[in-house]
Amino acid sequence: MKKQMKKLIMAVVVAPLALGLMAVPAVAEEPQPVLPGAVHADGVWTYEDGHTETHTADLGVITAPVGDTITLTRADGVTVSNALPDDVCVRVSGMPATVEDLHFGMRALVIAQVADDGTTVRVVRAGFPLVRRDQPGCGLFEGAVHGDVTLTYADGTTRSFSFDRGAIESVTDGEILMQRPDGVAVTTSTDDHTRIFGANSLDELAGRQALVISERVGDALLAKIVRARIVI
Repeated sequence: MKKQMKKLIMAVVVAPLALGLMAVPAVAEEPQPVLPGAVHADGVWTYEDGHTETHTADLGVITAPVGDTITLTRADGVTVSNALPDDVCVRVSGMPATVEDLHFGMRALVIAQVADDGTTVRVVRAGFPLVRRDQPGCGLFEGAVHGDVTLTYADGTTRSFSFDRGAIESVTDGEILMQRPDGVAVTTSTDDHTRIFGANSLDELAGRQALVISERVGDALLAKIVRARIVI
């Protein structure tokens, strides 16, 4: 189950930032793009054992030769350079690769971990697609049960999202009640634009393991994507 949930986390954390999904803000009358145009992310992740990690992500084009460092220029014109450690996990077009496979002009997503002793690049995904189905991930979010993520867009605007995984206990009156593995209960509202994967309707979600991406609207959460674990 953990392996399946890790794949779900990769599908809705890495792939949306890289490829873009459609959803809707709480006050919009028509669906509007939420993730397309995102160039940077700041996230704090809570893991099943209680520890937290802070990660950043930058999406852009490699604009300098890759060696000990990788340099990206994002769509907002910001150039970001990071040192590459020996143990960085590299994927090119979703397949396992090495730093030597990265080159000028490649589209790339760089995910780094921020700690008191500095920032360390953990994952580089380059080429197209950035994530390939059924290919091994890098294990970065294995065991994560919650994330608070702020996305920055090419036009300078920001939006905040919450990621939660666990067992959905009930779906009533347009609200999803989830119990996470760390014992925290999460209530998320839904609307007509909430996208569901792995189930035909919200009613089918009760009792299922799932990952929910919600947008923070004031003090409330509005579910954008609900991805249930497929029951075979």
